[in-house]
Amino acid sequence: MSRPWGRNRLKFALAGPLFEAGNRFIPGRPHDRLAQLLADQKPKRVLELCGGTGYAARLLARKSPSTRVDCLDISPEMLAVGRRYLTRAGIGTVALHEGDAAALPFGNDTFDVVMSVFGWHELPTDIRHRAIDEAIRVLRLAGQVIAIDLDPPPTARTIFET
Repeated sequence: MSRPWGRNRLKFALAGPLFEAGNRFIPGRPHDRLAQLLADQKPKRVLELCGGTGYAARLLARKSPSTRVDCLDISPEMLAVGRRYLTRAGIGTVALHEGDAAALPFGNDTFDVVMSVFGWHELPTDIRHRAIDEAIRVLRLAGQVIAIDLDPPPTARTIFET
């Protein structure tokens, strides 16, 4: 598999355990708030893009056991950390996938929600545009794309206001 943003590969190869430890200390606890928001909506199927270790996916699975969550990330190292956490937690409703957010391996109209928590800013602009197109493609009618990030990428306002 090609690594379109390979410059980040080393960073993410080493970062999985650090991200896991730090996520619960982020002010406002955005992962928890998103998981609760979605659990209240009771979606059948959710896709997490740029999901890293699947931290948000696991939180959602705990709060909404009937929701099937697919978590996609390009880093096999991050996903390996996530698999260990899933196994320890005994969560069977989350599937981790290695893949490119700009070329999703899912069919059209598959998900009720596509979410990303602190992932979009890592994508180069051209890949981010393709990832947004792909998120819309796999989203069911009346579905939601939810992105939580550090700050809006320069193209976000243009994309979401058109």
